[in-house]
Amino acid sequence: MKKKKTREATLILFVCAGNICRSPLAQGYLRKRIKEEHIPGVRVESAGILGIEGKPASEGAAMIARSNDFHIEDHVSQSLTPDLIERSKLVIVMEDYQKDYVLQTYPESKNKIFLLQEFSRLAPSTLPVIDPYGRDPETYRLSFEQIREGVEGLIDHLTSTTGPIAP
Repeated sequence: MKKKKTREATLILFVCAGNICRSPLAQGYLRKRIKEEHIPGVRVESAGILGIEGKPASEGAAMIARSNDFHIEDHVSQSLTPDLIERSKLVIVMEDYQKDYVLQTYPESKNKIFLLQEFSRLAPSTLPVIDPYGRDPETYRLSFEQIREGVEGLIDHLTSTTGPIAP
């Protein structure tokens, strides 16, 4: 009897500096939207480039998530690794310097790395997502609004036959 070959889920990886604010918010929100839109075969993870391991999402990020009907309380920060890059179909960063870092460290990722705002329907594609770490609740809210807009554009791409990970 032959075993049926199952297709591995497409991995979308969000990357920011420490993996405690922006990328966990993007990860949690995209997971929520994938579930709402019934998009099969997509997994979402996040990582940071600063090597911060084992930390929870910041309280500000967790608060924003809760107020937008998803949670990231179980998030644990992890560092970006060659394995994560290799397994990812898309690597989505928050700022140009992060894109530069990933491209220098993992040149093989050049065709799958994007700034989150490249998916935005409203913001300029080069606009960085505000880093709210250590800042006030309003900065967290503004950062999440940028993340939300980018993720909504990404949802459009995921459901489009011409998007970057179309079948």
